[in-house]
Amino acid sequence: MSKKYCVISTTEGCATNLVENSQYKNSIGQAGAQLVSNVEEADVVIYNTCGYSQQMEDRAVGEIKKVRDLYPEKKIVVGGCLPSINKDSLKDIYDGETFRPGDIKKLFSLSDIDYDLIPEFDEQIGFDPNDFSSLSFKHRFLNSVRNIYFGIERAFGGRFQPLSNIVESAIVNNEYQTVTVSTGCLGECSFCSIKMAKGSVKSRPRTKIVEEIRSGLQLGKKKFWLLGDDIGCYGQDVGDNIANLLEDILSIEEDFSLVLNYMEPMFLEKYYDRLIVLLSDTRVKNINFPIQSGSKKIVFSMRRFYHPHNILKMMAELRKVNSQIVRKTNIIVGYPGETFSEYMESVKAVFYFDALVAFRFTPRKHSLAAKLPEQLNKFVIGYRFWFINLAILLRHSVVALTSLKNRVTSSVPRS
Repeated sequence: MSKKYCVISTTEGCATNLVENSQYKNSIGQAGAQLVSNVEEADVVIYNTCGYSQQMEDRAVGEIKKVRDLYPEKKIVVGGCLPSINKDSLKDIYDGETFRPGDIKKLFSLSDIDYDLIPEFDEQIGFDPNDFSSLSFKHRFLNSVRNIYFGIERAFGGRFQPLSNIVESAIVNNEYQTVTVSTGCLGECSFCSIKMAKGSVKSRPRTKIVEEIRSGLQLGKKKFWLLGDDIGCYGQDVGDNIANLLEDILSIEEDFSLVLNYMEPMFLEKYYDRLIVLLSDTRVKNINFPIQSGSKKIVFSMRRFYHPHNILKMMAELRKVNSQIVRKTNIIVGYPGETFSEYMESVKAVFYFDALVAFRFTPRKHSLAAKLPEQLNKFVIGYRFWFINLAILLRHSVVALTSLKNRVTSSVPRS
C-alpha cells in the first residue's frame, strides 16, 4: 500500500513559507504520491517550519512534539527555516536530517519519494486555501473582517481609499498570483536570523518574472504579489536592480494590481529618483518598507544602513504622488539599549505609514543582538509594545476616517 503524506506549515502568516508549502504539496502530487489534509490519515508528516521569532519557534516545536507523542508510529520529516536558525530547539523531539527552505530534492529523499517522477517543477504555485486554517486566530479573524468590509463597500457602491487597499492586502490570500522574484538577502541585521536559513540573495531572471505576469494576465489574473525576503536587493547578484524590474512590469499596458512584499529602506534610498516615479503608478497598491525603528542610533545598531528620518520624508513624498498606495512598515520595540526617547521616535514614525505591525524584540540564538548588553526586561518591552499598538490603532483609525471622507467628497457632485 502506498504511503500517505501530510504537509504542514507552522507559520502564522509568512507568505513565502505558505507558497513553499504549496510547492511541496504540488510536487508530491505530481510524483504520484497520495496527499492527505490531516495528520491522522498520514503515514509521513512533513513540517515546513518558521523560525522568524521565538513565538514561531515555540509554535513549531510544540506542534511537532504533539504529533510525535500522539502518533509515535508515524514518520516525521522537518524542514523550513527553523533547523538552520536553531536546530538545538529540535534536539529533544527530532533527531533526523532536515531540509532547507525550497529544497524539494532533499525533502523527497527524506520522505522516500522518487524526485525523478516529477514531470516538471513549477516554481510558481499560489497559496493553498487549506493552509489558511493553520494560521493564527488573528489572521483568521482579519480574513473574516476582510470579507465583511468588502460586503459593506459593495453595499455603498464604491471603494474607500486607501483603506480598501489596506484591507485587500492586509493578509495573505489566494486571490493573488504570487511571483517570487528572489530569495535571501544582502543584509547582516543584528536581530535577524533568516539569512542563516535563506542565504545571500538569489534573483530570478527578470524576463522570466515579467513573462510570468504576462501569462497570468492571459489566464485572467488581475492581482500579483511580488515575493522575496527583500525584493529591494533584487538583481544585485546578477547586475540588475529592483527599479529595472518594476519598470518592465509596469510597462505592461493592462489593468492589474501589484503588492510588493518587503523592500529594505536602504534600496529605496539607493534608487529613490527612479522608484518615486514608478510607485506613482496607481496599479502599485501596497508596499512594505520595514524601518524597524524611528531612531538613527538604533537602526545603525541593528546594522541597517539608512537614515529613518530620510525614509519618513520619502513616505510623505510617496503619498503626494500616489494617494491610494498603502505604505506599510514593521517596527521592533525593546531592542537592546533602546532609551525611552529613542522608542518615542518609533512611536512618532507610526504616523507616516498607513498600515503597521509591531514586534517585541526577542533575542534569536546566534544573532548579534542576543549578545548585546543592556537587554531590556520583559515588563519594559511589554509596556512599550502595548503603547505603540495604541498609536497604531489611532493611526489606523485616522486612515479609516480619511478614507471615508475621501469617498464622501468624491461622491458629492460639484456645482
